[in-house]
Amino acid sequence: MEQKHQPQCQRPKPRSRRRFGWALLFLSIVSVPWLVSGCNDYPLERLVARNYTEVTDVKSQGTSDAVDILFVVDNSGSMEEEQAKLKSVFSAFITELVSQDINDYQIGVITTDMADPSQQGRLQGSPKIINGRTLSKAVVVSAFQKNIIVGTTGTSYEKALGAMKAALSPEMIGKGKPNEGFLRPNSTLAVIFVGDEDDCTNNGQIKENEVDSEVCRKPNSEILKDFDGKPLLDNSGQPVRGQMENLISTSKYIEFLNKLNRTVVVSGIIGNPLVYKDAAKTKLVDPKTGCKKNIECFVGSAKHRCEFLDPKTTRCGGCEVTEKGTTLTVAPGFRLFDVIKKFGGKDQWFPICGKDKDFKQALLDFAGLIVKSIRFITLTRNPSGTESVLVQIVRPNQEPLKILQAQPTTISCTADAQCEASGKNRICGPDSKCYGDGWVLFPPTSSKSKSRLRLSGSAQDALQPGSKVKVVYVAKN
Repeated sequence: MEQKHQPQCQRPKPRSRRRFGWALLFLSIVSVPWLVSGCNDYPLERLVARNYTEVTDVKSQGTSDAVDILFVVDNSGSMEEEQAKLKSVFSAFITELVSQDINDYQIGVITTDMADPSQQGRLQGSPKIINGRTLSKAVVVSAFQKNIIVGTTGTSYEKALGAMKAALSPEMIGKGKPNEGFLRPNSTLAVIFVGDEDDCTNNGQIKENEVDSEVCRKPNSEILKDFDGKPLLDNSGQPVRGQMENLISTSKYIEFLNKLNRTVVVSGIIGNPLVYKDAAKTKLVDPKTGCKKNIECFVGSAKHRCEFLDPKTTRCGGCEVTEKGTTLTVAPGFRLFDVIKKFGGKDQWFPICGKDKDFKQALLDFAGLIVKSIRFITLTRNPSGTESVLVQIVRPNQEPLKILQAQPTTISCTADAQCEASGKNRICGPDSKCYGDGWVLFPPTSSKSKSRLRLSGSAQDALQPGSKVKVVYVAKN
C-alpha cells in the first residue's frame, strides 16, 4: 500500500509533545542532528537497518581450460638430485591434469640464472614450448624430462623472481621474441619455483664477482664469516656485510603478475619458509621473535636454522638434505614464499629436502591448484544460503543461460576422476558425492576463507571462450 504523507508538519497533541521531547533528547545524545533539524517528510521504514546485501560476482572465462605452466628451476651446483627427482615423478603431474580434463596446456622451463645471456628468462630445451594440445601424453612427458635437466653450472646468485618476470615480459614473449607463443591471451598462468636457495634479484649494487651470495640473506648490520669464524673480506680487504637491503622488493613481482590481467597461481618446492611443530600445521617453531640469528632449530631430529626474514626479524626455516654422503643446508625461501602466499596460499609450498614421493605429492597438489583456479569461482562474500544463489553464463551475442543447482548422485567420491562414470565433467562435491549438471556451492573451509562455486557436467560444457559466469546472491551484513 502506498504511504501518504502530510503536506506540512502537524502540531502534536500535548501528550505526544512530551513523548516527542524525550525522543529529541535521545536523538541529541546519539548525535543525529539531521533527524531533528526540521520537518522530516520521509517514511519511517527508511530508517530500518537492512541485515542482508545483494552481491554480484562475475568471472570471465578465457579459452575454457587453457593454462600456461612455467617451471622456474634453480640450476646452481647443488641442484642435480632435485632436477632428477622432478624428472622421475613428472608423469604423475600430467596424468592428474589430463584426468581432470585439462588438455589445453603449455609447459615451459627457465632457470634462475640471469648472468648467462643464453638463459636470462629464455625458455630452455627443445621444443621450448611443450604443447599438450598437439603432443601426446608420452611425448609431453619425454620432452619435459629432457628440458628439466637444466644443468648445475648456473650462478650461485639465484634470481628466480627476476627470471620469471623476464620470461613473461613483452621483450621476451612478443612477436619474433625468444618466448613468443608461450603466454596466450586469456589463459591461466601457473608458476612453480624449484630451488634450494632464496631469490637474490637485486638492484645491481651487489658486486657479485667479489662477495659470496650469502650477502643476499643477511642485512647490512651483519658481517659475514668464514667457516673458521673469521670475517669474510672483499677484494679491497674490507669485511663483507650483508646486503639484503639491496634486493628488489617482492611487491614489485606481485604487482607485475597482477598486471598480466589473468588468473595466476603460484607454488614452490623450496627451502621451508615456515617450520611447524605439528603435522596439522597449526603451531610454528619460533615465529617472528624468539629465534636467535644463526642458531639451529629442531622439530624432532629435523634440523633447521634461524635466518633473517627481513633486516630486523629472524625466523626458523630452511632444511637439511644429504646428497652423495654430504649434508647440505638449504636456505629458507622467504622471498619466494611472499609471492606464493599471494597467488597460491600459505600451504602451497613443499620442502626441497623431500624425497621422490614428496616431490610427486607436490606436483599432484600443484596440478590440483591449477584445476581449482580454472574451475572454481571464489565469491567475494559468503551467501546466506543456496536458495538465494542465481547463476548465469553470459555468452557473447547470446541470451544469458540460467544454470540450475546441481543435485548429488548416489556415487561417493574423493576426487573428480571418480565421477566420470556418471557423466563428463561431473565433479566431486563438498559432501564427497558426485554431482550432476548445474552449479555446486562449496562452503568456506575456515573463518577466513570464502565460499566457492563450480559448474558440473553440461554446465561446464556450456562455457565458451569469452563467456562469463555471473553469480548473484544474498549475503549477510
